[in-house]
Amino acid sequence: VIVDDFPRLPNGKLDRAGLRCRAVDQDPDRAEVQGAVVAPRNESEEILAGIWAEVLGIEDIGVNENFFELGGDSLLSIRILARAGKAGLKISPEVFFDNPTIAGQAGIATVASTAQAETGVVTGQFDPLPIQCWFFERITAAQHHWNQSVLFTVKGKLEFSELQRIVHKLVLHHDALRSLFKHKELSWTGEITDPRSEMPVHVEDLRELGEQEQRARMLEVATNMNTSLQLDAGSLIRFVLFERGLEERASLLIVAHHLVIDAESWRILLEDFDSLYQQQQQGAQLRLPAKTSSVPAWSRSIKDYASSAVGDFEYWRERQGMRAERIPCDLEYAPQANIEANVAVQTIVLTRDETQRLLQVAPAKLRCTVIELLISAVMRAIGQWTNDRFVAVDLEGHGREDLGSGVDASRTVGWFTTVFPLIVRSSRGGSVADSAVGALRETMQQLRSMPRNGLSFGALRELSSDPGIREVLRSDAFRPEILFNYMGQVDNAPDMHCLAVDDTRFASPRSTNTNRAYMIEINAQVSDSCLSLEWRYCDRLHEADTIVALTESVRLAFRELTADSAQETPPSMQLADFPLSGLDATEFENLSGMLESLDDDDK
Repeated sequence: VIVDDFPRLPNGKLDRAGLRCRAVDQDPDRAEVQGAVVAPRNESEEILAGIWAEVLGIEDIGVNENFFELGGDSLLSIRILARAGKAGLKISPEVFFDNPTIAGQAGIATVASTAQAETGVVTGQFDPLPIQCWFFERITAAQHHWNQSVLFTVKGKLEFSELQRIVHKLVLHHDALRSLFKHKELSWTGEITDPRSEMPVHVEDLRELGEQEQRARMLEVATNMNTSLQLDAGSLIRFVLFERGLEERASLLIVAHHLVIDAESWRILLEDFDSLYQQQQQGAQLRLPAKTSSVPAWSRSIKDYASSAVGDFEYWRERQGMRAERIPCDLEYAPQANIEANVAVQTIVLTRDETQRLLQVAPAKLRCTVIELLISAVMRAIGQWTNDRFVAVDLEGHGREDLGSGVDASRTVGWFTTVFPLIVRSSRGGSVADSAVGALRETMQQLRSMPRNGLSFGALRELSSDPGIREVLRSDAFRPEILFNYMGQVDNAPDMHCLAVDDTRFASPRSTNTNRAYMIEINAQVSDSCLSLEWRYCDRLHEADTIVALTESVRLAFRELTADSAQETPPSMQLADFPLSGLDATEFENLSGMLESLDDDDK
């Protein structure tokens, strides 16, 4: 149906309901076809439809629409699972991925159990998670100063005593916020301490200072907070309330060491903070949703998983020979120069229309997920730059996978991130990666054949009882010099009643002397409905022109992919489209040839 224009919501996103109505008005004979988007038909579908709309930022979602074709990704799926659990519907990650529609999930969802994982306060020692082991090995300088800090503007009234009560409840509920880490002999041990009478809350009275003096004092306090954390003593999270007087709203600074928090944990923590603030303003008893599995429980479970995932080692060992050469440097290679003080940044930002086509049109047409599409464009650009047979990057995942042991970390604060290598053949290596779609298919094939979304790599590398396995996975073949992290759609966070983000990197959350684990770090996210890719690199190793050229290569790959997805004829089926077939490339080509030789009637 040809329409005059695309109706938009106030936030600039496509108004899907308005688009269907406009199409039907202009072509009433197509009303039946347009009505293929089925509205929720029962309570479970209503609940899930509301959750999907909130998480995806899309209104009026049909119960048969595919989550991944709407721009969904694995991180957003975790948020849906957590919200569904709070609403009384239990959906396992496995069920979610096998049934990526509201109708499919509602038909299988079970009523969430009222039994809680660990209702009391958790304390005691635990073995560090794989990502924490990675940190202790790779970050060797100024380990205490590797934080994440956010400065907020307080929208309403927040007294220091009220903040103390909120933080006390948060620290009691989210046990990982009471973590410490101690080095004994050749290993590290984590410990969750008993609740303390003195909470990590501070107040700074700035009411007698002018605006510029206030900002300078805030920066000074934030710097002190960032540099004063100790891994083995005190608290690894701090809250500072800046009282700024009647003319200026109060500010709240939260500083947390990365060892106790990740991107999803920030969302959980802030949602809980906002909920407790509202309860306090209403004079209600402070309550939080049921706890999910603790970090020590997850630590035990992933160690058991490492013992049972020996079969996954074969996948990784096969890739040991696919070793990428060192990425080229513009300046003389000097590892000691690769520190935070020498970091430079280049960023590309797509328009809203480009982002919408990339996230919600191309995945459906090209039969891929958003993350596969983004990674493939980055891999192709890097392959064209290095001209090597293989391209290797480390990927970050949320790490909250289904371990098959009943543990659930969907609402647990902690650092669960997984880091694992992706190695693909470049066009020089004989793949079809000389086109953007070819690179996409190559990337899809590698990602879809990867065990447990890469979870097994870190588990085996750090926790396997077999020293031979650990040695192989610690070899240089599995140490890429580039990191890619897709942080998802950060602008779909629910609006908070009490806080508004002011600065997400206030006062150097990392020490300038800290060594960097990678030469290039690429962080992608969707904010304000626009996709951005931030490239962080060392300006003592690479010139700005080199990084700019790389970013433009990625932009061109995006354009080629969206152009191909707009074609009437979809690309031919590839092995990556059938991840459950168990076929290798030769078997798939033989079967495809047999099917193409058949008449339509025989097919």
